[in-house]
Amino acid sequence: MASVREMLPNRVVLLGLAVASLGGVVAWARLVVPLHDEVAALHSSEPTVAQPAEADAVSRVAALQAEWDELGARLQRETAALRRLVPAQGEVAVLLDELSRLARSHRLEIVEIIPEPSTIDAQ
Repeated sequence: MASVREMLPNRVVLLGLAVASLGGVVAWARLVVPLHDEVAALHSSEPTVAQPAEADAVSRVAALQAEWDELGARLQRETAALRRLVPAQGEVAVLLDELSRLARSHRLEIVEIIPEPSTIDAQ
């Protein structure tokens, strides 16, 4: 059997390795793990921050599309209403001639015709 003096250097080396390993584990636990946890927390919170912004953008786009569609339909309705109100090309001239003829037959003279404001303007 080896004497205690011969085994002492081996035990010191083993003890030094054990202490160094324990120091490495403690350093890992105190330094690396909290940083890893912090990075993981940041990564996990990133989608929750981005998702509401993306959801807001998607809902805003949908609202704007609905508003655009509504305005397009309104434009078509109002254009159709204006087309009905605008007389045909020769209609006004024929109407004025007929009014003049009727006025002359009753010995009246039409001096001026002033149209009333459109009902479309009131809408």
